Amino acid sequence: MKSVILLLLSLLLFGCSVNYDNPEQAIDPSEFPLSPSDPRAKLSIDFGKYKDFSFPPDFDDEQRSVTESNDILIYDLKRNQESVLKSDQIENPTIDRSNAYQGKYASIFSDPNKAIIGTDDRQKVGDPTEFYYSRFVVKLYLKFPFIDASATGVMIGPKTVLTAGHCVYWFNTLENGKGYWANSIRVIPALNDGYTPYGDAWGTVFCTSREWTDNRNPKQDWGIIELDRNIGYHTGWAGMAVVSDPSKMVGKVVRSFGYPGDKDFGMGMYTDYDLVIGMDDALIDFNIDVLHGQSGSPIYLESDLGVTRAIYSRNTGGHNYAPYLNQNLFNTIHQFKNEHVQDPVLW
Repeated sequence: MKSVILLLLSLLLFGCSVNYDNPEQAIDPSEFPLSPSDPRAKLSIDFGKYKDFSFPPDFDDEQRSVTESNDILIYDLKRNQESVLKSDQIENPTIDRSNAYQGKYASIFSDPNKAIIGTDDRQKVGDPTEFYYSRFVVKLYLKFPFIDASATGVMIGPKTVLTAGHCVYWFNTLENGKGYWANSIRVIPALNDGYTPYGDAWGTVFCTSREWTDNRNPKQDWGIIELDRNIGYHTGWAGMAVVSDPSKMVGKVVRSFGYPGDKDFGMGMYTDYDLVIGMDDALIDFNIDVLHGQSGSPIYLESDLGVTRAIYSRNTGGHNYAPYLNQNLFNTIHQFKNEHVQDPVLW
């Protein structure tokens, strides 16, 4: 009885937050999606503490490393251990696409206009759970030693999230740009104005490029999060596709989903679409309206919703940029998932 009382108190105080050290608090996944009237589906958080992420200022030339590195850094939060995946250890899986998974409780594909409301370019997604390509977009609440922040990500596997690099590793300008791994990352799929239909999960292992941690190279501003539970079996997850010929992307219509901080206290999912206007060897330049809080938002082709081709990273000089999935990044993600997403799961 005492444990039940403590559990109820924790739900009242912290919503449906579950720490991976306390698996007995997990919500039975057969109940997903939770009803909007279910008290466990109500988000409880101090919004005043969280800032909406924007891209950090660039390094001065003298701060940059002389030599570039293609190595990958992996940080195990629970063990407080950092390891290196050398670039020559990354294998080629001989594939260039992975398909989206709609989730165990997926609905039939629907007309996307049915769930969109609003009149501006950024249209609100009325019910993110209704569509497979928005159901697996996630809200991120991030804690660093010097700041609490919020951002966006996308499920790319049962317990793996793809986001921006500055959502897992961030720089403190008050310490001359010293970098830190996140202390904690809370992941909430399909958050809708405080309604958490699939509960939440917590990050346990983070991954990004050494080029990001050492040089803040915007072309390597990508991050991967391993979660403490297989929440993706219920939300589904995005597919991924390699952009093998960047020139063919120019002029195509792309769409993004994310959580802009200037709308609904960052708790509402918004979408917009527009043209790709430029490409280089690593970044897409596009006209989609995105704002702070949407760092890590997936970029889909309008003709292939639910298959991620890039991750929104930054705005500079009136342009929005996103690192795209070239073959190297695609291979890195697959190897990370195969080798490091192996801890025991709750579901």
